[in-house]
Amino acid sequence: EELWVWSDGGLSVFAGDRFLGVPEGEGQPRGTVTSLTGSGGGVWVGTTTGVYYRWKGTWNGPMLAAALPNEGVEYLAVRPGGALAIASKRTVAFEHVNGVIERLAAGKELPGSRIQVVFGDKAGSVWIGTNGGLIRWSDGKVQRFPVNDGLATESILSVMEDKEGDLWVGTETGGLHILRDQRFHLMGARDGLSSDENDDCG
Repeated sequence: EELWVWSDGGLSVFAGDRFLGVPEGEGQPRGTVTSLTGSGGGVWVGTTTGVYYRWKGTWNGPMLAAALPNEGVEYLAVRPGGALAIASKRTVAFEHVNGVIERLAAGKELPGSRIQVVFGDKAGSVWIGTNGGLIRWSDGKVQRFPVNDGLATESILSVMEDKEGDLWVGTETGGLHILRDQRFHLMGARDGLSSDENDDCG
């Protein structure tokens, strides 16, 4: 597997023992890179001008223009089969196989006023963390946490899945949560973390 990173200097890929800049070529991403994710040996790149895909050394893009949020791409999450969830700070868009585009907006279908993380898990669900809570989008349905659950209103900063399929959720002030067997467990200072606050678990 390759490790891709982006910085002010552009895209780079880790080759053996060092990072190499990706040479410019036809279809290379234009604009400022905002997000990067891999899928099936290829890499998806979100920029201020659209979404690009690199497969076997060839760039394709910009693409998925109809699905792009009007405010620009901030986050990408790959779903099974290579389908994407594309998000800005306020809107997340899902392009279905039949070409239908579904959109969810912060302050409407999503809690809070700002999207802060989008993550696709192995089961095909997309987790959307905002400054006002965490929701799961699965099979076209939005699933929320009960109002008495801290993740229903907490500011969500990061979401990751481990090899066992457990979901780790980092919050701004509520500690680190683990979703295991469909239940969230809070981890904080009493479990050995330095505090109940978390900057990022990615």
